[in-house]
Amino acid sequence: MSTVAVKDQREIHVVEPEPEKEAFSLIKRVRLWEMYVAMLKCRMTADTVSSLRTPRLPDFSETVGWEAAVAAVTVDLHTEDGLSLTRESSLSALVKGAKLESLLTSPKNTAGQKRAMLHGLGVGVLPQEGGNAARLHTACGVAMAHKMRCSGRVVVAFMESSEDSVASNREALAFCGRHQLPMILVDLHATEKRESLVQEGDKHLARMAHGVPTIAVDGGDVVAVYRVASEALSRARIDRGATLIECLGPRHEAMQAWRNNGQPHDPIGAMETYLSAKGLFREKRKNEIVSEIRRELETAIGLSRK
Repeated sequence: MSTVAVKDQREIHVVEPEPEKEAFSLIKRVRLWEMYVAMLKCRMTADTVSSLRTPRLPDFSETVGWEAAVAAVTVDLHTEDGLSLTRESSLSALVKGAKLESLLTSPKNTAGQKRAMLHGLGVGVLPQEGGNAARLHTACGVAMAHKMRCSGRVVVAFMESSEDSVASNREALAFCGRHQLPMILVDLHATEKRESLVQEGDKHLARMAHGVPTIAVDGGDVVAVYRVASEALSRARIDRGATLIECLGPRHEAMQAWRNNGQPHDPIGAMETYLSAKGLFREKRKNEIVSEIRRELETAIGLSRK
């Protein structure tokens, strides 16, 4: 039977397994299912919108493959926490509580304003305009305000992957390290450019980048990323400073290959395997979740066409 978990005044529909099937875990089963549902919703949104091929809707195709990191890093954020997004992480707004209809029916929903439209959804998404440097500058400014007010709020900022963004990424890290800001910086492309942000030659799992603790984790493993993100959030909320999470994973070419050839690195499939091993996964329940998300998508897309 479906249950409803209420978090930060929003409803999250979660299908729970039978109590007797729960195995020992440091992560509550409701949270595991919440992340699984979030991943499915992000994937189905991206695939459905892409299949329509209409300029009236935003392009979420670059989010495919990053669902594990997006769900794990965002799922525990409060409404008042800040979120600074890239193209690959743009559906984090959904995980944080944005309504699909709001995301797809924004009046700024045009080709040149796909990221700008995310700001103003009422879930703490920060302004995205002005390029990577301006975006991170805004995120650091908001985090500094949270620190000065001792509010316990945090800012999660995803980093751009282009070569042009390396300097601004480093500057943001250095500023976070110098001022011990309540931020979590997330690098979704660590495999491709991991030497750009940390000291050259330092290969340990936990390192320091410009004074910021840096942890590398499998970006396709939602449970692994969640454990790291949970600890980073706790540190930030008690004024222990920022953390850089490096999500290791396949390069862009490999990611395209798994989409075309059976999806061997699919993070959603990996999560289903994990849940099955714990006796928590049922195909029938997955189908119920998929049907619910599909109905929500149909409603939201219908509204966007009016």
